[in-house]
Amino acid sequence: MKILTILEVAELLQIHRDTAYRYVRAGKLPAVKVGRSWRVLQEVLEEWLRERSGRGAESRPKAKPQKKAKNPLIAGLGMFEHGGLTKDLDRALYGDRHT
Repeated sequence: MKILTILEVAELLQIHRDTAYRYVRAGKLPAVKVGRSWRVLQEVLEEWLRERSGRGAESRPKAKPQKKAKNPLIAGLGMFEHGGLTKDLDRALYGDRHT
């Protein structure tokens, strides 16, 4: 039975140390606190990985297409629709000769 530090876990998983800490603190990765440090049993880590290896791309929920986000201020003012802002600026700066 080998006991791993969070840094060793992070290196094995090829993730940042802070990510490994987040997994442990969130309860996603089983670990034991020894004093002020977290430890993970290697066999527990291996089992954790086996459980997740069955979750391939086909078993993940598909991402929903996202709507194009609009700035509510701009949407409310309608400033950019059909070049309205540009035309208004041109009119203000150059008069009617450039529109």
